[in-house]
Amino acid sequence: MYFPTGSPDLNPTEEYWRRLKPALANRYFGSCAEIRSAVWTALESISPPGIYQYLCL
Repeated sequence: MYFPTGSPDLNPTEEYWRRLKPALANRYFGSCAEIRSAVWTALESISPPGIYQYLCL
């Protein structure tokens, strides 16, 4: 199934990235380990968009 990029109404992944970007923006990461830690922390704090709202509304 094709999901167009930049269209959160049609692609649930776009909404997830929209929520993740502010948590990681404008930060300096001195190593890959710091980036990995920041990404995992951000992912744990973000609730994924409900797929139901995209498929059934």
